[in-house]
Amino acid sequence: MKILQNPIFVLNKNTELLEFSCESSVDEDNFVYMLEHGHMSEEHIKLSHSCETHQQIAKNSSPVIVDSIFRKNRQNLVGVIKSGGLGEGAVVVTDINRSLTSADIDVVGLVCAIISQSLTFRHGHGNITDFMYECRLNALLDGKSTDASWIPGWLLYLHWTEHQNFYLLTLISPLGINDNQESDRLRSQLGQIKSSCSFLNDRNLILILNAKDKEALQKCVSQLSEILPQHNLKAGLSERFDNILDLPEYRQQALDALKASAILGDSALISNYQEKMVYDLLLKASNPQRCYGDYRLQVLEDYDKKNGTDYCHTLHVFMKNAFNKNQTASILFIHRNSLSYRLHKIKEILDLDLSDGEDCQKLYLAFKSRELEAALGKRLK
Repeated sequence: MKILQNPIFVLNKNTELLEFSCESSVDEDNFVYMLEHGHMSEEHIKLSHSCETHQQIAKNSSPVIVDSIFRKNRQNLVGVIKSGGLGEGAVVVTDINRSLTSADIDVVGLVCAIISQSLTFRHGHGNITDFMYECRLNALLDGKSTDASWIPGWLLYLHWTEHQNFYLLTLISPLGINDNQESDRLRSQLGQIKSSCSFLNDRNLILILNAKDKEALQKCVSQLSEILPQHNLKAGLSERFDNILDLPEYRQQALDALKASAILGDSALISNYQEKMVYDLLLKASNPQRCYGDYRLQVLEDYDKKNGTDYCHTLHVFMKNAFNKNQTASILFIHRNSLSYRLHKIKEILDLDLSDGEDCQKLYLAFKSRELEAALGKRLK
């Protein structure tokens, strides 16, 4: 952020440094301290509040040029950021490289107005610190910035320093999510989910979770499942990641999970990429009209038709349940011995070794491909 070649600082109402552009060295004590510590010192705060300059800034609706109280022959331009008539922060420009002019006042006034208006439109959700971090997150997601310098401060602000097990969810609505009172009500509800952070991006709502473990993730997902129907929303859930700079990649996973669910006609509120990854890979790697196949499935289907058996479905359920005989038998409502007989026959018909992981993977991929092909066929009808 640059304003006519002079250093610029953005502070919140607690005088914490949110943003700055300072390419030349700064020799004013309070700015030096802020750059080193991320906030104004108590001494500097008391000194600034005790002088007339503070009152001069507070009573003006437009940015003002004031004499610095920390260094002689130095002037600063200060504009106040407001929300609902209350001060939320300030934009400060110091005249290290060039004297301040009325043109600078206009530029700072415009910057303050834009930020103030954005805060007002948020209907009281969050503050300027949240707003500045949301701008950073959106710039990262939209590919406009790869700067990582702000991330440690953001993690500290959210109290996310103990662990970084991130999951990204993209929440979508048929009509899109707009920045209005309804979205603020939604975000207030999402704020009740432990270790979460939400922000708007391109008419979708992004929710980042920092779950300590799988149990914590499941609790978050359960809470979200209760919120989504109230707003006619669905969500895509990414895999776990530990680097915030990878947000664009995992946002795409969430979107791909939603796309695969839509094609398959899956009515689940939350589409998990881990569960939809195979379909996503098939969609990306194959001609959608000719998915991956394995001739042995056709052999088994032909045998079923000829003999009135159900071996193809049995094999699919057995694979889906990680080759667990008890669980498979329960799902198929048959005795475990009956399942063993069916598996023996399947091995015999296909000359299949169920202990050969690579061969079984090929068959399982063929099953998934058939599901996808059937779903795509329905969409084209």
